[in-house]
Amino acid sequence: MTIGCVVGTFLNSFPLTLNGDVRLFRLRGLLIDKRRDELRRELGVELWGENEDAYTYGRPGGVDAEEVTLPLVPTDGRRMFAVRQALIAHCEGLHHETRAAAANELRVVGLSSPEIVDRFIIDSVLHLRISREVYAQANALLTVRHRTRWRCRGSLADADLAMVAPGHPVIRIAGTGPARGRVEEVVGEQVRLLSEGALVDASAGDYTLAVNSAFVARWRGSGVLQEIREAVGDITRGGQRNQYAIRDRFKRAGDELRSLGYKIPVAGGGSIEIGRHPVEVRFEVAP
Repeated sequence: MTIGCVVGTFLNSFPLTLNGDVRLFRLRGLLIDKRRDELRRELGVELWGENEDAYTYGRPGGVDAEEVTLPLVPTDGRRMFAVRQALIAHCEGLHHETRAAAANELRVVGLSSPEIVDRFIIDSVLHLRISREVYAQANALLTVRHRTRWRCRGSLADADLAMVAPGHPVIRIAGTGPARGRVEEVVGEQVRLLSEGALVDASAGDYTLAVNSAFVARWRGSGVLQEIREAVGDITRGGQRNQYAIRDRFKRAGDELRSLGYKIPVAGGGSIEIGRHPVEVRFEVAP
């Protein structure tokens, strides 16, 4: 039987080469009596749990922490946590808004200039996911996607936004309150938010609304929604579906990734090198 070879290129996945060591901080025994999420909220830092111990990338305040140095390879859950935290630290060092999301994904805002349409700001968001894959000849893979985030101009201190705010999600644009939440009510210069299951009072001027297409159409009309869809590249100026939209998103994701640089420093002296070309995988198949 003849075996053929099929080549597939994963356009949005790039190989990562991990070099040297990483320094973490071990918090011995703190997970005996506390859950990881509870400890994370208490310390205000992301952490990795392993048996009874917790590990952080930066030194946490108010608690005894032991420095631990590990080689970055072979990769495991603790090292992958360190790689993600190093990437977050690098993006924040470049003054980009960065946060961890579900499924080990990072979201980096501000690698491209925002678009302004009517009462809305359209932010560029680069989604980054670090993973280990058996099919790739690499220490890990970095998968990138380009998306957009829609938010209102101004803040909840503006009377017209305050009127439509209850029940809607918010984004923090100033101050030190919760990064996200949902509006319960706006009273004068204060907003009450539901964030991570708790009610929090904050300054209304520190928050604006995160919106979607339904909100835009309801508040500002279908004409403004069409302008936004044109700005993000979903449709052409003639109102037709943009047949090149997927290609354009891939290109923008690649451009934004390059703006981060190809070598990311890691605490402890190590580094992360991002491959300059997407992953190519060869499969053997029977004809």
